[in-house]
Amino acid sequence: MLTLAGLKQLTVSYTLQVTANGTSSLVLREGDTSGVLSLAAGENRIEARVVSADGKAGTWRFRLAPGGVKAGSLRVLAGDVALVTDSEVLFQLSGKAGEQIVFSFASK
Repeated sequence: MLTLAGLKQLTVSYTLQVTANGTSSLVLREGDTSGVLSLAAGENRIEARVVSADGKAGTWRFRLAPGGVKAGSLRVLAGDVALVTDSEVLFQLSGKAGEQIVFSFASK
């Protein structure tokens, strides 16, 4: 399971789209502070983009279920990273539509 958190730190008007492995998708709008996506056993790829925003910078935090990620497997493939741990990644966003982030990891 993937938990999306920290959306309240995006103090902007926004719509965000998150896709797991090209199949499971979630759209978050202003006021949403979290969401959950189902993941596959083994390798997972998460792609997310800002569909619309008002141009104010912010952050976007992804938290993975505790104990659910193979140690050392979390890799950022695109985006401006502020923090990466074994089960969490924090991205900086400029608040512009079209911004994209991509990361992958192996689930246990």
